[in-house]
Amino acid sequence: MFTSFCKKIDFPIEAIEYLAPIDFNLRQNAKSLEKIELSSNYIRHNEYKKAEETLKELEAQVNIKINTLWVIVLVDAAIKSYDLYKQNGISDEVYIDTMKDITYKLNEGKKVENNWGIFVAYWYPMFFTCDRFKLGRLQYERRLSPIDYKGIVKKDDLIFACHIPSCGPLYKQDVIDSLKKAYDFYNIKKGNYLVVTCHSWLLYKPLVDLFKEGSNTKDFYDMFDVFDHHESDLKIDGWRIFYTMDLSNLNNLPEDTSLQKNIKNYLLSGGHMGSGLGMLVFDGEKIIK
Repeated sequence: MFTSFCKKIDFPIEAIEYLAPIDFNLRQNAKSLEKIELSSNYIRHNEYKKAEETLKELEAQVNIKINTLWVIVLVDAAIKSYDLYKQNGISDEVYIDTMKDITYKLNEGKKVENNWGIFVAYWYPMFFTCDRFKLGRLQYERRLSPIDYKGIVKKDDLIFACHIPSCGPLYKQDVIDSLKKAYDFYNIKKGNYLVVTCHSWLLYKPLVDLFKEGSNTKDFYDMFDVFDHHESDLKIDGWRIFYTMDLSNLNNLPEDTSLQKNIKNYLLSGGHMGSGLGMLVFDGEKIIK
């Protein structure tokens, strides 16, 4: 079950070869299996802290890093969430595409920490409760509007928040196609609007001048009406840009891409990281913000 599901959500072969024996061996021991299933149950019921506490106990018992144990638990939770997706009329395509986020985070773990593990497991409960879905390039969840906006929505009206999984380039057309999928998925009636908010370092106004005109990052920024932004510590989002947790020495940050080089120089010049909050309005075909 573990291996076949991991193949469905596109785990790298190397990762499956490493993780499948761990999953198998843990399930041969009654106490280990109990903690895996207990953690899976907790995370599927939005009780992340209890799941984490249980896995810390297991980590001490089996001498396997908790980030690796999280992969085992999240795969188990994903498999067990299938029935809930079916009960809610969610297609297999959306279910599998949504659960591929485990693969994206697994690949990030390998790139950032050089092990097959997941270090952001707190992100996952909403995937298992049918509250966050991947629809094309972006992920969506229901939210309440933080503001009154242009006479289209009032504060606390139902809107949608989008998230940007690390699954490849962020092409403008892919974002538009994703908005169309969301418009249909959430049954927005023709003539009404899909209102989407995004909170991301990609929308941080002080960084926009570092985005090359015509680049994917600049195109994405331009889709949103950014109405708020705030400064934050580099460690919050720095790993997403530089793919390392060691952010203590700015001079040692990599410059493998033009964006990395530009942001590194910006930081060395006294700039700060942060995030912006933006909103867009989609009519089913185009953004009208």
